[in-house]
Amino acid sequence: VALRSYAWGAAALVLAGCAARTWHQQGYWRNSFTLFDHTVRVTSGNYLAFNNRGYALYEAGRVDEAMADYRRSLEINPHYSDAGNNLGHALAERGRSVEAIPLYRAALAAKPQQREIMVNLANALSDVGQWDEATRLYEDVLAREPGHVNALNGLGVVLAFVGVKMILAHTAYKLDTLVSLGIIAGILLTAIIASLLRPATGPA
Repeated sequence: VALRSYAWGAAALVLAGCAARTWHQQGYWRNSFTLFDHTVRVTSGNYLAFNNRGYALYEAGRVDEAMADYRRSLEINPHYSDAGNNLGHALAERGRSVEAIPLYRAALAAKPQQREIMVNLANALSDVGQWDEATRLYEDVLAREPGHVNALNGLGVVLAFVGVKMILAHTAYKLDTLVSLGIIAGILLTAIIASLLRPATGPA
C-alpha cells in the first residue's frame, strides 16, 4: 500500500481546498502533478515534493518516472520513510520483492509503528518464501488492529502456502517410501526367481 506525504504545508492547503469539490480522476491527477511538478522546479532539495510528484505519476501509471522521483527523494533524505515505502511498493508490484525488502526495513526503522509498512514488508517477505517473519509481522499488526484487512489477507495467504508445502512434503515422503519398498520388493522377487531357475547340481 503506497503512502502519500502531506507534510508540505502549501500542498496540504491546496489539496484540502480541492477535497471540497468533485474531481474527475484525470483532472485530479493533472492538478496534483502540476502542483508538485512546479514545487520541484522552484525549490531546491525538496524531498517531500519529489515523493508527492512520484505518487501522482504512479497513480497515472507512469511507474518508471514515479520510481525515479522516489529515488531522488531518498537521495535527498535517506531516512524519509514515505519515499522508501512507496519505492518498495512500486518494486514489489513489478515482482522485485527482493529489492523492496531493504527499503521496507529502512522505512519501518524510521516509523516502527506504521502498520501499512509492516504489512508491505510482510507481503514482500511472503513473496520470497520467508513465511515465518511474514507471519510474525502480520500477527503484530493484527494484535493492534484485529480487523486490518490487508494483514488478514496476507496471513491467510501465508497459512495456505505453508499448508500446501506441508502436504506436498508429506506426499513426497510417502512416495519416496513406496518407491524404496518397491525397489526392495523387486530385488527380493528377482532373487527368488533366480534361485528357482538356477539349475540343480549333483555331487561331484
